[in-house]
Amino acid sequence: METEKLKDLESPIREPEVVLTIESDTPVVTIIPEKEWDPNHYKEKEKCTILCPCKCLYVSTRICCCSCKDCCKVLCCQTCFPPPKPSWNTSFYLTISIVRNIVFSIGQLRSLTGIRFLTSGGVPPSSSLLPRGLFSKLGDSLEPGSALPAYEYIYSNDSELHQLFPTTDESVVSSRNKIILYFHGGAFCWQSLASHRMMLYAMAKDTGATILSIEYRKAPENPYPLPGQDCFEAYKWLLQKVGDSSRIVVAGDSAGGALAIDVVLMARDGQLPRPGGSILLSPWVDLVDDYNPSLVRNQPYDVIPAYLIPYVGSMYIDPSKANSVSAVNRDLKDFPPVLVEVGDSEILQDQIMKLVEKLQSDGSSSTEPYVECNTYTDMVHVFQMLAITKMPQISQSFQRMKAFLDKLDTLNNCVTGPVVSEKMERELPPLTVNDPERA
Repeated sequence: METEKLKDLESPIREPEVVLTIESDTPVVTIIPEKEWDPNHYKEKEKCTILCPCKCLYVSTRICCCSCKDCCKVLCCQTCFPPPKPSWNTSFYLTISIVRNIVFSIGQLRSLTGIRFLTSGGVPPSSSLLPRGLFSKLGDSLEPGSALPAYEYIYSNDSELHQLFPTTDESVVSSRNKIILYFHGGAFCWQSLASHRMMLYAMAKDTGATILSIEYRKAPENPYPLPGQDCFEAYKWLLQKVGDSSRIVVAGDSAGGALAIDVVLMARDGQLPRPGGSILLSPWVDLVDDYNPSLVRNQPYDVIPAYLIPYVGSMYIDPSKANSVSAVNRDLKDFPPVLVEVGDSEILQDQIMKLVEKLQSDGSSSTEPYVECNTYTDMVHVFQMLAITKMPQISQSFQRMKAFLDKLDTLNNCVTGPVVSEKMERELPPLTVNDPERA
């Protein structure tokens, strides 16, 4: 059956004209949506009574932003406009409406700086919104004075902190907690440590793991392969500190999921000990995807527009090279145990399922691959970011991460098994010093 074309997608914001220009050191991204507003899109609003407080907001003005319209629809018109997915609660529906309209309107910003300003914020480490009993350490570089990336370390007790950032020359190595080396998403171009802080605190709380989140360099100023190199340097640094690769789990969401896969493959190709496992949340694994049916099928529900995929992908890598770099087209042999979390209402669903099939088929040269994939009903792209909405699928996802971490030692044939111990006898290569002038 012929795949539906994106141009047939019914949406109040239609596929835009996109212009990308880079002048001197200041990148400018211009995404110009079609200005016309289609009142027929909201024709169902006529079912509401004349006294409905948001009727005028929908049909009498074009000045009000889409977010305000959708928020009113969620807050006072659920009788006429129930959630598009049956399991969505009011909090989740409202949050999706706000995020969706911000992202879909992001093209109206002419400056990449403006886009980053909107997408890179988050709660501060001292916020009362964060779970109790956890702490964090922020730093400009994993090694002071080096070109290693900035980080945030989320932990529950001081012994874990001193293990990686000791006050003396000797590290504390008694803790057996898993350490999640996390790479945040954001299309390789935006978002930050702060934007993912709430989700990572919830992840640390529910899984019992400690988390080292990395701030890698961003495209288009630092295109492929620089973001992946930063993440790999962080892995080598962590490996030297911990000394046991089975304790390290590389993880990421969306573009960060692609970077996590890159790190595993670079470790394999460089004959370094592979991490104990990998957790991929809605990974972006096909950088030029414009053909999978889920792009159209799930566009009315997801928080990201399908038309942005090829444009932000071209900011990260030359489109002529994107196919070979996309994880779904790479050799995934000897991959560690992996957990893939995906929503059935996200536009990347089909490409993620192709990744799962490839992980299973490529397998390992010596053992059967362990690939666990969980698909969550009615959930959108990286739905774990919306942990504050208390949707049961989100807590279920974190609990499955905990179960995955708990059985990694068994899956890897115990922590002192041959996969780790034989390779750890060799001296690790020195850390590579990247460009000291980081973006």
